[in-house]
Amino acid sequence: DNNNKTSGGLLMTYAFNDRLNVGYSNYMGDDSPMGDTVSRTRFYNNVFINYQSKKIKIQFGGDYAVQQKVDIEPAAMISGILSVRYQCCKKTGIYVRGEYFNDPEGFLSGIFTDDNGYVTGLKILGVTAGAEYKPTDNSYIRLEGRMLQADEGQSIFRWNQKNTNMRTEAMVHIGVSF
Repeated sequence: DNNNKTSGGLLMTYAFNDRLNVGYSNYMGDDSPMGDTVSRTRFYNNVFINYQSKKIKIQFGGDYAVQQKVDIEPAAMISGILSVRYQCCKKTGIYVRGEYFNDPEGFLSGIFTDDNGYVTGLKILGVTAGAEYKPTDNSYIRLEGRMLQADEGQSIFRWNQKNTNMRTEAMVHIGVSF
């Protein structure tokens, strides 16, 4: 509602066969509010590869984005994800996922002051592992563990009345689709 500036994007995928496909998508535009006097053109790129056999599913993806800033050098962000799922039996699967996100200028993640007093964007690494049971085709029960670690000095999590740069969590998810 606050932006009538022209933007555009592209999505291309190619399936090599029933098991393997690759793709690329992008976005180019200015997301700054209409009243903002400075144009901030953003160019966001995403590449992905998907492989799936009867028992194994592998997904790999990466993002790279640049955005204009007021000064000469543009801000840049990079991220990546790798996910592997193994279908143990008909109703049960296990999976692991690793992810990385680095937005030093904070144009996507936002900015904050770190423990050393520097204004910075977010840099974080995460690992998730879990098991999923599907009692029916349209329902699941999932047990999942996750560890997230921000860059040193980025104490963005709170635990035991202290700020820390690491977070571990265990979750149980239950879902039904209609």
